[in-house]
Amino acid sequence: MQLEQARLSGGTHVELTAAGHKYRIDIKKMEQINTKTRVARKVQRIGNDRELCIVLFLQRSAKH
Repeated sequence: MQLEQARLSGGTHVELTAAGHKYRIDIKKMEQINTKTRVARKVQRIGNDRELCIVLFLQRSAKH
């Protein structure tokens, strides 16, 4: 919900912790970045306007 609220309010990123790791989610680029390792992965928004939208962690791509 935090991601969708940020998207709807025009936010550009969200920082959160999942599975003990801190991530910065870039809403404009649609990618998550591990704040420690700098590994980036694409994310995808799914669902429609009547459902809660979910962000998925997809294929890895290293960003250095």
